[in-house]
Amino acid sequence: MKTLLLALWLVSSAAFAAAPLGLDSIRLPEGYTFKHHPGTDSYVGTIQKADGLTISMDSGLGATPLQRDKDKFSWFREIQFGGTHVHLAMGGTPDKRILFLFYPSVSVIFSAEIHSEADIAEFMALLSTYVPSAK
Repeated sequence: MKTLLLALWLVSSAAFAAAPLGLDSIRLPEGYTFKHHPGTDSYVGTIQKADGLTISMDSGLGATPLQRDKDKFSWFREIQFGGTHVHLAMGGTPDKRILFLFYPSVSVIFSAEIHSEADIAEFMALLSTYVPSAK
């Protein structure tokens, strides 16, 4: 069992091997994968589960602070999450709700289309493993 857990940890860590800003701290649950996408001025990627939740992430210039547009969201909160100051917001339309989590200290934003309360719980649980780093 310990060997299996170690192997899963190594696989999830390897996915983020070249990722900046502490993104390699994210622990992917079984069935999730990380994919880096080309970005012109930022580090872009997705965390997804087949037939499940897809979380998009962007860092750098593409990671727009949510606070600037907080009136455009159905709700907006500034909270402590994992010991870090973050902005959490729900946007989109009633038919397509988007949850956003922005880390101002490192200019990293995560977002996901939300279909259920379980998606919110999964989004928050997965990202609770993220430890931002300036490196």
